[in-house]
Amino acid sequence: MKTVYETVHEVVDSQIDPTTGAVLTSNSVATKTTQVVHKAEPQYVKLYIKDMLYMRDMPKGLSDITLALASRATYADSSNIDQGLRVALTPYIKEEICRECGYTNVRSLNNDLTKLVKGCIIKRLGTGTYQLNPHIFGKGEWKDIESIQATWDYNDIKGKTFNTVFSYYDKKDKPSSNKILKHLTSLHVLFFFTCFCHICLNVVTAVM
Repeated sequence: MKTVYETVHEVVDSQIDPTTGAVLTSNSVATKTTQVVHKAEPQYVKLYIKDMLYMRDMPKGLSDITLALASRATYADSSNIDQGLRVALTPYIKEEICRECGYTNVRSLNNDLTKLVKGCIIKRLGTGTYQLNPHIFGKGEWKDIESIQATWDYNDIKGKTFNTVFSYYDKKDKPSSNKILKHLTSLHVLFFFTCFCHICLNVVTAVM
């Protein structure tokens, strides 16, 4: 959207008799000046073609929330890197995103936020505060975006896809069956040892 302003200036060129002061000839020239004023650019977020294919196998539900987060991200700021591409999710904003993306409750939203963290789409900066991956998204001047990129490991997504990375970190966070069995075995040993000590204590007390 733009607004156009036009200004007309008229210049009169006259020749005057120096003796009588009478106007001998008079020419009028009109000039028109056009000024175009553009309104401020709407909110935007850039998606870098180089790595946009990283999200090609992302489930649609996660794509929707990713766009919702991107639309609320701040502009990149090299003077305060944690402030750039940041999304602050207050309880109200979370409810707003739930309505936009069709979540029935905030718990489901939080679960998907965790998936996006594991999939390297966002990074958790603190409670309810996240940062978009600057290798995929951009908002603001390139020098500021590049400064944020330096704080992310590009190798996490280079030549990979979302599901590949998510599966890797999701599996990494889950304890293996051997670890669970070992943990349960330790609990059983501790339980029986405690029972044995308790029985021995009762026997000693009875004898005395």
